[in-house]
Amino acid sequence: MIARWAVLVAGLLSGAAQAACPDAATLDRLAAAWLARAPLEVPQLETLDDGRCAQRGLVERLGRTLGPRVGFKAGLTNAAVRARFGVDTPLRGVLLRDMLVSTGAEVPVAYGARPMVEADLVVRVKDPAALMAATTRAEALAALDAILPFLELADLGVADPSTLTAPAILAIDVGARRGVLGAPIPVQPAHLQALGGLVVVVVDGSGQELARGAGHELLEHPLDAVLWLVRDLRAAGETLSAGDLLSLGAMGKPFAPPAGQTITARYSVPCGGRAPPGESACFGFGMLRLGDEPGGTVSVAFGR
Repeated sequence: MIARWAVLVAGLLSGAAQAACPDAATLDRLAAAWLARAPLEVPQLETLDDGRCAQRGLVERLGRTLGPRVGFKAGLTNAAVRARFGVDTPLRGVLLRDMLVSTGAEVPVAYGARPMVEADLVVRVKDPAALMAATTRAEALAALDAILPFLELADLGVADPSTLTAPAILAIDVGARRGVLGAPIPVQPAHLQALGGLVVVVVDGSGQELARGAGHELLEHPLDAVLWLVRDLRAAGETLSAGDLLSLGAMGKPFAPPAGQTITARYSVPCGGRAPPGESACFGFGMLRLGDEPGGTVSVAFGR
């Protein structure tokens, strides 16, 4: 009798666990609304695993239109952003090929249901095996081959963002929608120190400052955000590929895209910052790489 009850209870618990992940029809509706840039109706989700399950289903459906995975994003690496949503841990999302455009692109101002712009930073994977084994900032940097300025064009997705919970944020792919990539800056050993003192300023076409952030907002150091992504991927039994792009999170306050304007994010290590030995006390971040072209900026034009 006890054995029969144990089997029955196990079956009920298993059914409940399966039911926590949205069904195919719900995920179809979620993906259709996402593609239509309509407000998302996120189902009630109780746990982070529920949110991850929903994210897998959404990303699989979006990939039919937006192409394959090209990387991951670490969301809520900024403590102020975590506090805003009442979340106590970063969250991982997926980047698909056609979410990304190059600097200078024009994007509709209403590119999503609730668009928000974030000054971000992307790194590119050189040695996936070494990066998956990395435990220190230096090991992580050695497994990368490029740093890219990045404006994330995020989408909060829902009509009322105050209703978003951690599982719901996971379900909507941590707000991944579009992103603008600057020119790759080849990794140098000096970046280990310089990234900690990184400052980014976003301005509009008139030079008015829209946002300002710093590298230390990303879990204290951008490479710590890389290491968090590595740990989260390992825990999920996932891995990286050469060329994968890793978005490290928001620096500064997110803001609504300004219609009809071009915005530019400029990355630098300022006077008094932690400039690496042998470098000037004031320099543009892109000057840390070889080459004559200016680096360390990324721009996007918003339509009306």
